Amino acid sequence: MRGDREINLAKMSEVDIAYHILKQRGQPVYFRDLIEEILRIKSVGTDNWSKAAAAIYTRLNLDTRFSYQGQGKWSLRSVGPGKMPRRIRLIRKTGSTILGSGRRLRLSRCGEGLELGEPPEVLDDEASSVDQ
Repeated sequence: MRGDREINLAKMSEVDIAYHILKQRGQPVYFRDLIEEILRIKSVGTDNWSKAAAAIYTRLNLDTRFSYQGQGKWSLRSVGPGKMPRRIRLIRKTGSTILGSGRRLRLSRCGEGLELGEPPEVLDDEASSVDQ
């Protein structure tokens, strides 16, 4: 039965094979181990290993089913710790005009972090009222 399974896997794309490997293991796997298993299933020779590994790495990065866990490990998004997109929640306090009158906020780089600022057009309006 294992031979039949390998034949079926050999007909799949490298990324689909990676998906099945990670799903079967249920935990993050080192990239090198994942690549070696994929290339063994696909019967890729060692002379083409680096080119094939680079192509698989690119496809893993582009496929939303996979998540890089750090320290050279990859997992399925559904298996690994959730890396949800970060959202900044703004809370409007009573009397605050920070989000009033349809103004937008912008984030600008400040050293190693981000600084909350107002769009240039708002700053220009305030600057012109000070000059008068």
